[in-house]
Amino acid sequence: MRSPPRRRSVRTPPSKVQRYTSTFDHRSFTIFSSNVSATGSGASSGESLSQGTSVEPATDVPLKLPEWAESARLGPPTGFDRWAVLDGRATVDILYRGVYVQTEHADRLWGMEGTISVHPKRLKPRLNREGFLAGDLERDVVPFLTSVHPAVLHAGLSSLLATLDGAGASAWPLSRLVALWLAVPRDSQYLDVLTEWDDLFRSRRLFHRLLPGDETEDVSLNDLKQLSPPLYVAPDNLGATSDVVRSATRVLRAQRQAVVQGIQRDTGFLSLASFVGQSTSDLLLNHFQSELGELIRVESVADSVVANAVMVATLFYANPKVALFRLGEESAPLVSARGELWINIDTDAGRAIVQSVCAENQGRRSLLIACHEHDPQRVALISPFLGTTSEGDDHLGLVMRSHLRGIAS
Repeated sequence: MRSPPRRRSVRTPPSKVQRYTSTFDHRSFTIFSSNVSATGSGASSGESLSQGTSVEPATDVPLKLPEWAESARLGPPTGFDRWAVLDGRATVDILYRGVYVQTEHADRLWGMEGTISVHPKRLKPRLNREGFLAGDLERDVVPFLTSVHPAVLHAGLSSLLATLDGAGASAWPLSRLVALWLAVPRDSQYLDVLTEWDDLFRSRRLFHRLLPGDETEDVSLNDLKQLSPPLYVAPDNLGATSDVVRSATRVLRAQRQAVVQGIQRDTGFLSLASFVGQSTSDLLLNHFQSELGELIRVESVADSVVANAVMVATLFYANPKVALFRLGEESAPLVSARGELWINIDTDAGRAIVQSVCAENQGRRSLLIACHEHDPQRVALISPFLGTTSEGDDHLGLVMRSHLRGIAS
């Protein structure tokens, strides 16, 4: 009976496998070898082949490597094409001695990409290098990425500035810039980088100032600091608020108070990041109040603002009602509030409108003519108040006209 064959040596020496050229061009490497230092991937031309899904950063952040890492290249994205598609998480390829194994995503650590090459004795992969154990990644890799995230955001500031000054900057809507500002963490480990990011956005017009009538002006945080307090913060979406809040906002605008509205973030951009608010008004109320003096939410004073408006007389009683108010000389001549039209007789234009209506005495048609003559920029404001009226409301009696003329004199 023959004995089984025996191996002549403990190891079988590795041999290089020659592949067909067409196949070689699409492979990451030509040979696996376990007794060499870090290997890489390359084509026969010497050009490096891409491994994984991350992009090697153009700017490397200086890192203090943990024991389980042999090397790492981490940094911010560069260029409009990379900044414009951020989803709010880090995208980092994990390499085993230079060979791609898997891609790791870390939510909330936005603006970071690159590679980490792990030490084979510290962080062992599964059999055949199919991937690393989830527990090992959670314990080692994610905390490391978290620790270097402030440095990556610091390096990303110059990259973002170059992007905003580039040709693609015109394609950035304000809501995306707002999302970037709101996504910067405000924890203690980010304080240094936070100051620099805030300085970047201070001069950018990421707020709306609400002017008399329906006019708005885009302003920056630096612009708001030049306004005299108090500063009234209106809801971002006035259409979704109560009638009294909308009325109070119109009255404050008509009184030429400093009324500001935030700009909401793009909810589809940096969707996996953690935000400190949903609009720039949250930044004002929660982080910059000490710089701006007194900040007042319009919702908190809406009832008193409307109640304190002094009504003097009623011009047209039928709905929609038109009345005369005293709102101050600096206020607008016409205000829409509580579903009514208010004529401010503290202004020259408001008094002239009342005098013209009395002289013409053709009801709301007279109101339209008077507004065209004395306050043409707000003609659109009175259109909802020119509907069908009753016969008695069309003409003013002699006594009423005399009374109104005396008030408006």
